[in-house]
Amino acid sequence: MGKSLNGKELGKGISQRKDGLYQARFVNRFGKRETIYAKTLNEIRHQLRTELSLCVQAPNGQLNLIHAWFVANVDGVKMV
Repeated sequence: MGKSLNGKELGKGISQRKDGLYQARFVNRFGKRETIYAKTLNEIRHQLRTELSLCVQAPNGQLNLIHAWFVANVDGVKMV
């Protein structure tokens, strides 16, 4: 948990830099660490929430594509 310059807990992955900017770090759906910056705490929380929701939604679309391919290619094959 990061802290602000005043010592206040900001939440998981969020911290405040010496110049007053807030930064949030998270791992995207590809496993790479990303950092986002904002001037206010509310902005950084909103951006982080948005980015994390995009990371959660994307694999479902990929999973549906894989499932569709599997169904299309395996339905015609008889299991012995």
